[in-house]
Amino acid sequence: MIAGLWGVVAGVNSYIPSSALWMSGIVCSSPYHLEYSTSHYSYNPGQSGTSVSFQCVNGASSYDVNDFAIVGLQVVLAVLVLCGAVAVGRLMRRLLRKPK
Repeated sequence: MIAGLWGVVAGVNSYIPSSALWMSGIVCSSPYHLEYSTSHYSYNPGQSGTSVSFQCVNGASSYDVNDFAIVGLQVVLAVLVLCGAVAVGRLMRRLLRKPK
């Protein structure tokens, strides 16, 4: 399950990199904040891709963030959301059951 979430989160980070900006306070030291940059490339006619890189930025100063940390924290968030959804679903099922 975690391996599948890892792939989904990596895809989300590629297509919606702003979804990772919530973790700025976790991965960046104060007064730095998390930003991303994208670059588009083509490697064959009709085939292209997008590269996303994350950095902690403060004015003209910046440093790279470990992509593993970004994806890992997103996976932790996804697991927490999924566990919460399952718990709410089970609670709702229990509450909506007809008494015998």
